[in-house]
Amino acid sequence: MSVEALQKQLDALQRSQDQLLRTITLSNSTFGPSSNVGNIRQREDLNSESANAVSADTSTLSDDSDDEDESCFVQAELPPQSFDHEQLREHLKKYDWDQYGREILSTVVTDRGRLHKPHLFPMHPGPAEDRSHYSHFQVYDVGPDGVPELVEASGKENAMSKAAETWHCIRDIGANSTQSQKVVGRITIAREPAPILFGALHLTMHNTFDMDEIFEYLVGTESSSANMHRAFSPDIRRQKTFVFNFEYYTIIGDDCQPAQWQRSDADKTSSESHIPLSRCSAVVALALYDPAPKRIKNKSRRARTKYGWVQDIWSPWQVLNIQCNPDWISTTDTFESGHRYLNGPEAFLHALLTEYKDAIKRYEKIYDRITKLVTPSLDFLFSSELRDKRLFEGKDFAWTRRYFWAHQAFGNVNDSIRIMVDMFEDTFTEDVWEGKNKTLWPLLEEESNRNEHWLRRLRVLRLQFEREIKELRLLIRQNNDRRREIDALQNHLFSGTSIQESRKSVELSDITVNQGYNIKYVVCASPFTPSWTGQFCSINGES
Repeated sequence: MSVEALQKQLDALQRSQDQLLRTITLSNSTFGPSSNVGNIRQREDLNSESANAVSADTSTLSDDSDDEDESCFVQAELPPQSFDHEQLREHLKKYDWDQYGREILSTVVTDRGRLHKPHLFPMHPGPAEDRSHYSHFQVYDVGPDGVPELVEASGKENAMSKAAETWHCIRDIGANSTQSQKVVGRITIAREPAPILFGALHLTMHNTFDMDEIFEYLVGTESSSANMHRAFSPDIRRQKTFVFNFEYYTIIGDDCQPAQWQRSDADKTSSESHIPLSRCSAVVALALYDPAPKRIKNKSRRARTKYGWVQDIWSPWQVLNIQCNPDWISTTDTFESGHRYLNGPEAFLHALLTEYKDAIKRYEKIYDRITKLVTPSLDFLFSSELRDKRLFEGKDFAWTRRYFWAHQAFGNVNDSIRIMVDMFEDTFTEDVWEGKNKTLWPLLEEESNRNEHWLRRLRVLRLQFEREIKELRLLIRQNNDRRREIDALQNHLFSGTSIQESRKSVELSDITVNQGYNIKYVVCASPFTPSWTGQFCSINGES
């Protein structure tokens, strides 16, 4: 195919994307933080629109021929760093851990913790509290061409445990002499890290991210939050970092265990009458290494700092994604699609989009399981025994307990969904998507070729996010519909049980009256009855 023909195809594809953006933007003009759930379209309309948006997704994820010019990508090198085994030990010993750090590292820094053993990392699979057998890490180095390459442990250390292999992946940046090209960005994904690996992440990242803050997000039970506009923070690390924190629920997976600091169901077994839930959490964070950030004045009347600092999006970067979800739902191939990343914010947004998609999968699984828990089976239509079980409550109040739990569970899930929707829409406003926000990823160059590429990719990402937000709003509506059905089932159960109890009361009253008549008959008919009793019986009509 000639270059001219290829260029024509690309131009036509871009026009199609722009038209799609205008169409969906107009259709979404009613969506916002205060949007009413009742305005959500039907799933059929949503699916048809999503099918049209797929072309926009794949055009960017699979074909980067329009970005062949490497000047469009970040070119500055990520500051190199390297740590060794003893530095990790000293950091774990001497760092002033707060309550959240101590809770996460309780099996490491306590008197009987791993610090007092010759090997920090377990050489063989350990007990459940060690959690190294749950850990799964993916570390990618991104070069000037925007391609993420998976970092692998090398040398004899491969014979060591999984935790030790992970340590050898995350301890060095740009320190490998055999590396084919310089590193401009790094992506670290940590799933269910073992406590010792939390300590390793703290050591290797604490000069870049406020790791104490991230630990607090993971351990705390507050709601999800977006911490993005921090140019005026007094902490230099927070000025250059952007953090999304997710807090919601999941069904505990088979052969999975929540961390000791996570709230979870005491009974972790799954059955037809029980769904083991756990609080789950994840953090997606971006750091920009701008050596000369732009200074801006803080115009707030209550400002603690007079000036703030805005980072250039074309600076070297790191993305950190920590996932503490005791299940097997997490997507593991986000950065293995062949996509090339222009800068750190793009990699951050892709990681964030994956977290939203995974959250939807967890919400849908909860919806399906609770629906199955409370909805009568097909045999209900043909079995009087099953109907009686649903209509009349037993002495253990099993159905009342089940309906109450399901109703409240849907309510809690809906609260977490609304917060996730609001924090996205409140953060990524129109000026952010256009690169005009003063503190969040502003385009400092008025016009440039790579800025045009960036804005074009932002348009495609925006479409993808809006599709997921619609799915979340649809889940809210489905959950509310199911709650109303549960209310109806509760009312039927209450009515049936009340009628049953009323009938039993009437039957007991009749028995009591009959017993009273029988007693009087026996007393009056007895030959040993005193004379005054006989007179009483005559007065009352007894013979």
